[in-house]
Amino acid sequence: MKEFLYKLEEHEINSFPNVIRNRFGVIKILTLLIDIILYRKPEINTHYQFPYFIIRVDKMSRIFVFEEKRYYSCNFPFAIHVDDDTMKIVFDNEFEIDTQILSYITSSTNNNNLSSIDKISEELYERVFDENNDEDIINLYYNRCIRVISKLLSFEIGYLRCDYDDITPDEEVHPLNHIDVNFTTSATYKLGLSDKITPEKLIDLIDGYTKCAQILF
Repeated sequence: MKEFLYKLEEHEINSFPNVIRNRFGVIKILTLLIDIILYRKPEINTHYQFPYFIIRVDKMSRIFVFEEKRYYSCNFPFAIHVDDDTMKIVFDNEFEIDTQILSYITSSTNNNNLSSIDKISEELYERVFDENNDEDIINLYYNRCIRVISKLLSFEIGYLRCDYDDITPDEEVHPLNHIDVNFTTSATYKLGLSDKITPEKLIDLIDGYTKCAQILF
């Protein structure tokens, strides 16, 4: 298992969606975090003040984002290779997701109105075509981007969020400390917590190789 920690600046946190209600919100966060991974070295100090994020690379790789009153986590659908202290994001061990591919993906998925892969692929092709003259390069970038986007639109997200809501009308229905599982209105549910959870405890809770947590009624 490998673990890498990155500090988050205030302007980076502000660029995240305030509330995640659909898959495109998760995709936006993932593309923003991948951009940080590609441009910045991880912190040496593994105990950092909020906000920061951790990526754990194992059989089940996940991203964890930690803010003062909110933690959230989701599956990370790509491989990470460390080469001479440089982080590389790799798609199915076939090709690297570099900054150019990431730029195309980000611009093609930022519009929530693009609800189908056909609309996304059309916008993507226009962008790749406008920026390249060589047909082989156009086809290379387009095909790679479509494969990455298809995975982002279909992978199992495994999203959960830990909230500390100090203003709540009914603590029995909406506990001060709780975990929200899933993000859409039709699928989400809460698990109340007796106390505020720590980042280390959340990571341990999700880790399939440590002692399993139990819900007591």
